[in-house]
Amino acid sequence: MNSAVLLSTLVLNVVAEVVHVQVLFRHGDRAPSNVYPLDPYGEEVWPRGFSQLTEQGYRRAQELGEYLRVRYGNQHNLLGPKYHRKEVYMRSSDKDRCIETAMGVASTMFPSQVVPIHTYSSHKHDLLLKPSSVRCDRAGVLVSGDKQKLYQTRNQEYKDLFAFLSHHTGMQVSMSNVKDLYNTVHREVNEIALV
Repeated sequence: MNSAVLLSTLVLNVVAEVVHVQVLFRHGDRAPSNVYPLDPYGEEVWPRGFSQLTEQGYRRAQELGEYLRVRYGNQHNLLGPKYHRKEVYMRSSDKDRCIETAMGVASTMFPSQVVPIHTYSSHKHDLLLKPSSVRCDRAGVLVSGDKQKLYQTRNQEYKDLFAFLSHHTGMQVSMSNVKDLYNTVHREVNEIALV
């Protein structure tokens, strides 16, 4: 009984100190990659083009930078007022939207300072930021087999919904592409009024 009380007292008196932080985040909001045949919105609606970072995406990246500055600069004293290459290393996938997101974060983490954004060439395997870029034939076979079974079941289960969507979009909708359709519509609903 006494050891339990002593143990809980010791645990309560432990003070943790943050000494290192790694932050991994995805690019900010972006325009859709494409549209469906009957889509009333084309690429002209997106000022920067398909798949590019939107203004909202850049603003959210800046908000993340502000949060990181407050959290790890002001609260934990891990970030100095100026960028130092031995303290901060920023890495991005080699896509415009990813680099621009990193630039947005850096712009508010270290205002009025130039922060280098390191990239990893897209033609190489990027195990950190895109582990799926490494080809594994056995995994591909297993995933493909599982997907086929699942897609057949879901295509039958949602055939009425897919027929409705196909009629209104002008494309043949099935499990293999419904996610792409959702992503396009979701981005249009959440971004077009802001453009």
